[in-house]
Amino acid sequence: MDVAELIDVDADTRAPLGDYLPRLRYVLDDVNAVDLPALLRRPLTPAAKVMLCLQKIASGNPDLVAQLEPLVADLAAILAGPGGKQDFRTIVKYIIVVGDMDPDDLDPLTDQLGYEAKEVIVTTADRLRAEGEARGEARGRAATLIEQLTLRFGRLPASVEQAVRDAGLEQLKVWTARVLTASSLDDVLV
Repeated sequence: MDVAELIDVDADTRAPLGDYLPRLRYVLDDVNAVDLPALLRRPLTPAAKVMLCLQKIASGNPDLVAQLEPLVADLAAILAGPGGKQDFRTIVKYIIVVGDMDPDDLDPLTDQLGYEAKEVIVTTADRLRAEGEARGEARGRAATLIEQLTLRFGRLPASVEQAVRDAGLEQLKVWTARVLTASSLDDVLV
């Protein structure tokens, strides 16, 4: 639990350096080893408390909303603070994505937190949905383009397939249009 332990030097070099190695001790806090009530009793800022608790309980938890009940005051404080909407949006995104939750399941919380919280949850859910649709559209278009390129030019190099999979939606649209008139693979991917 010391930075000096992280410095990769052999034992013969470490010995003479001794006191000259940086000695910065740190605490490793394994929130999974702490029970939730003990975590809730810690004197933390609302944001720190909420995020530590979420790291402990969010993943794959069907009772997540019920376990968030003790954090309603902290969530309200986050929402009311400077930059509160953005901070709350980050928390909601974490809950939806990591907790694999339907935003409607958060209604019991929004009933307590009010209209502003509901607005953030709805807009965050809409953004996540739109991002997911765009990723899905890009993946589908990439798969189709790979299929078209293979039919037109034969087996593709792995690097070309990867470039197509990594491309953004607008680039994929350009390449897809070029497939119709290109005489070589290079003509498409220029």
